[in-house]
This record gives sequence, C-alpha cells and structure tokens, in this order.
Amino acid sequence: MDIGSLESCPPKVRILLWADLHYSDAEEITKTESIPDISRILCQALHIEAPDPQQGIVLELYTNTVLFCRQKKFNKEQTSVLLSIIKNVHQLNTETPLNNMDQCFTYCSELVLCHSVRRPPFSIDLFNSEQVTEIMKYFINTYMRHYLLYKSTWIYLCLILECLRSSLQNNYKPLKQRMKLKMKQSERTSKKWLLQKSCPQRQRHLNKIYPQRES
Repeated sequence: MDIGSLESCPPKVRILLWADLHYSDAEEITKTESIPDISRILCQALHIEAPDPQQGIVLELYTNTVLFCRQKKFNKEQTSVLLSIIKNVHQLNTETPLNNMDQCFTYCSELVLCHSVRRPPFSIDLFNSEQVTEIMKYFINTYMRHYLLYKSTWIYLCLILECLRSSLQNNYKPLKQRMKLKMKQSERTSKKWLLQKSCPQRQRHLNKIYPQRES
C-alpha cells in the first residue's frame, strides 16, 4: 500500500457558521438543561447513530463541547462554530491511520483564527482574544490530550480489516501475530512523535498509554 495515499489533506479553511448546528438546533439547545436532551438534539442535528460505539464517543465529544460553550457563556453563533471546528478537526484526524497531530492542531488554529478576525468574505470576528485563548486551552487539554484515543476508534478497525486481508493472502502467518505487529508499528510511530515534544505532562501521559514493555 502506498503510504502517500494514506496522508490526510486538510480542507480549505472557511467560515463555519450554521454549517452543522443550525439556528433552530442551537435555539433548542439553549432552552435545554438536561444533558441527555442535549445529546438527543445533537444526534438529530449531526445525524449521529448513538447505539454505534464509535459514534457514541463522538457524541460525547460534541456534548462536552456544547457544555464548554455554555460554561463560557458563548452565544448561539459561537456554539455552532466551535462545534463545527471540533467536528472538522476530528474528521481530519480519522481520515488517515498516520500520525497527523501537527496537522490537526494547525488546522484547528486556522479555523479559530478564521472566526476571530473581521475580514469579509474570508473571516468574521465571532471570538475575541480572550475567548480564542480559552478555546485553544480547551482543545489542547481535551482533544489533543486524547488524540491517540480518538484516532484509535477508527484506526484499529482499519488494522483489523487489513490484517484479515493479509492473512487470507499469506496463510503461513497467523492473524494474531500480524495484528500484533501492526499495533506495535502504530504505537511506535505515535510514541516517536510525542517524544519529540519537551512537555513533562505529555510525557507522563505517554507513559500511561505506552508502558515500558519487556523485550
């Protein structure tokens, strides 16, 4: 398989106002106090199938984003845009099994900037500088901190399918052995990227995800 074909290409940065969460949906969320009701509205607005475990994780991500907006007293327009930003970054993350952490962070920064500077028709000023700081802190401490876990909800399914195809073509290698090899390669790539970052907190988090293994 050509690795180049697996690389993700971020879409063009654009204004996302009412792109996913429409005004009527945001209005309904504003009147809702119950978290299950917020999740129900998001399921309908974003066409999420809640019983699906993968979709359930994504639904929790979006629900927490709405709760963050409510905590920071964002208006309906700001809530709609931030939800679309998180949705677009998550889609970019799960487009490829390769590590694109830098790409996701850059894309999120550009989308936030696109909604923080008044330069029509290319950008609008929905967020002020203080709100931009709060958004980026939230994004780093939630999505980026658990970047590998979000990616794994999609990548491991792809690895299983690839291993199944490979095992059918190479019967001499057991499926379990091939899957183990693929998983180790994936972990090694992600760990190498994170080790380049001089952040003690991220290093501790890394050690929890990838404990030292005996060779």
